[in-house]
Amino acid sequence: MRKRIAALLIALSVILASIAIVYSLNQQTSEPARIRPHEPIEIHSNAEFTSENGVVSGDGSEESPYIIENWQINATPFGGIWITDTDAHFTIRNVLIRGTGPDNTYGISCYRVSNGDILDCTIGRNFIGITAASSSGFRISGNIVYNNSNDGIGLEGCSDSTVERNIISSGVQAWAGIYLALGTDNITVANNLISSIHNSLNLGVGISAFRASNLSIEGNNISGCDYGIDLYLSDDSSVYHNILSGNSIQAFDNGLGNRWSLDDYPGGWGNFWSDYNGTDANGDGIGDTPYSIPVISRDMYPLMSPYAWAPTTGS
Repeated sequence: MRKRIAALLIALSVILASIAIVYSLNQQTSEPARIRPHEPIEIHSNAEFTSENGVVSGDGSEESPYIIENWQINATPFGGIWITDTDAHFTIRNVLIRGTGPDNTYGISCYRVSNGDILDCTIGRNFIGITAASSSGFRISGNIVYNNSNDGIGLEGCSDSTVERNIISSGVQAWAGIYLALGTDNITVANNLISSIHNSLNLGVGISAFRASNLSIEGNNISGCDYGIDLYLSDDSSVYHNILSGNSIQAFDNGLGNRWSLDDYPGGWGNFWSDYNGTDANGDGIGDTPYSIPVISRDMYPLMSPYAWAPTTGS
């Protein structure tokens, strides 16, 4: 009975996510006058946040960030929006970026950047949808990222940032929905909906970490991927309240100090695993036996039904 209820809750979460996608797309198409075409944007210093580069308001302060919004951009092989070497506050919002094909473009790319928000954008048919390297203090939230052939969202050498409430899927060969790598530290990855990340080697991962640390991976819904969550040589991270459903391999962890449930049971608990076969004798919603995670980890408090989760878009 619990498995049947759990399956119904998963189906409901997917339906809600689909409604969110349709609503977001309808919002973009019902007001076509708001979205205007723009050439690809390149900004390589604070001084280049100008109207010619798509800035519509703001002065770069924390109280009044530069705003780049309501543009439609066809990405070239160099990308749709490329920002480097800035520390002014900026927000990219409600921008539609389409690549020329899945193998040779970047939607939004940031390098040595801080204080940026990327909100409510729709980005598809690129090599990587949103990428940041050697950057910090930014938020990637409420975006729809689809059909990118390498990663949906990729961070390398980044810190002190949040990736939340994004909808990420792929109908093409892909490696990761969200990729966190090479010194990435202190990142919160929360309440994202990730589905159908596959490739010909069966190595497509919903959330993939490689040599990262101090990650908080919470409240995500990951389904239909080759791997759900992969912590490869990544340490000291917390993974809880996630829904992992129908992934070929639900999770992998060969790092050190990773926690797959909160310690403050019964207030915290672990994750929901669609293939968990344990029982719940006392009916507290927590499985009586741990869920094993190769190579060396366990979820000590697996959930018998999905944690309350509602996919939403918007910042």
